[in-house]
Amino acid sequence: MNEALLELYRHKTWATLRLIEHCQGLGDEHLDATIPGTYGTIRDTLRHLVLSEEGYFMRVTGERSYEHLPEAGPVPMDELAEHIRRLGPRWEAVAQDPEAPNREVTTSDGWRLPATVVMAQAIHHADDHRSHVLSILGARGLQVPVLDVWAYGESAGQMHLDPSRKFSATVHTSHGEFVIALDDPKINPEAVTRFVYLAQDNFYDGLTFHRVVPSLVVQGGDRVGNETDGPASELPHKSSPSEWRRGTVGMKSSEGGTIGSPFFITFSDAAFPETSGVVYHHLGEVSSGMEVVDKIQVGDAMTIEITAS
Repeated sequence: MNEALLELYRHKTWATLRLIEHCQGLGDEHLDATIPGTYGTIRDTLRHLVLSEEGYFMRVTGERSYEHLPEAGPVPMDELAEHIRRLGPRWEAVAQDPEAPNREVTTSDGWRLPATVVMAQAIHHADDHRSHVLSILGARGLQVPVLDVWAYGESAGQMHLDPSRKFSATVHTSHGEFVIALDDPKINPEAVTRFVYLAQDNFYDGLTFHRVVPSLVVQGGDRVGNETDGPASELPHKSSPSEWRRGTVGMKSSEGGTIGSPFFITFSDAAFPETSGVVYHHLGEVSSGMEVVDKIQVGDAMTIEITAS
């Protein structure tokens, strides 16, 4: 099997886990909701997705992944996630099995076909039913996680900026625009890569600045306003310098190194020491338009354009 197929299986596991973990925070009124054109409720769709994963795996290998999910009744989200976690490495092993293309399987309704067709169906089926859940979330006005392959590649640390180029971000607001000269990717690659990826994916466009602390800092880029938004990514647990000059731009990660999408800009010289596991990551500095930053108010919207030179 080739590396592309292996990455598709890794993406499948990553995306399904991210979706289940996202739905763990939803109330029953959302988990039991559906819309026309989808499989069913969010709860039923995720349960069906995991059950089908187990069925496809057993069809290809003849092995049960481990204790099978019940055919009926609610299943806790953490149990669904555990099933996917256990299946993930085993699917990867199948994807790397040189004998898999030569294997023939028989379906429950009597069809004989190559195992590779069932393997491809497992990827398609998971993607299709994740899309159903995303559609329900969007229709209810809820946050929709980004689950595409680009997000997987960025989260897995497989996407890197060209270190020979300089990157800047032009932030457009109703007060005018300002430019952020981003750090050299060779010096501070993780935070810069995260910010550039999200901006180029138009993640920030239309979002607002949700927090303004006069004479200290302005924060934005968070759809829910609690500084936890955005596709999660792991950053090394290292602190940037604790002294931040006026116009410095940064992102902060929570305990454990998980970073999302929010960023901040300092109004004045400030100190951000590491506290309670929170790490502040230097992202860049405002190179022009600081007078625009000074006018930003809570609720002001933004669009961000990345330039590479």
